[in-house]
Amino acid sequence: MSESIQLTEVEKTELEFREGSSDKVYIARLMKQSDDLYRVIFKYGRRHNVHNVIFNPKMEKDGVPFGVAKAIYEEMVHKKLKKGYQLR
Repeated sequence: MSESIQLTEVEKTELEFREGSSDKVYIARLMKQSDDLYRVIFKYGRRHNVHNVIFNPKMEKDGVPFGVAKAIYEEMVHKKLKKGYQLR
């Protein structure tokens, strides 16, 4: 039986990319797992067909300290902005 983890949203960024027939969304969320552990959750894909991807080291069992999670969050958002995504 797997343990349910309660997460609280700390920060969220919604991006979109529209060019030609491409219509994509990218949603990044920085989540608090406990007093000192955080997770970064990303949703991405074509509009109306968005998939969840959880990304950060040791994500299956543990969160990471805030500074690590924040750096991952900001790096991934920055990469998408450089690729032409815009804030929603």
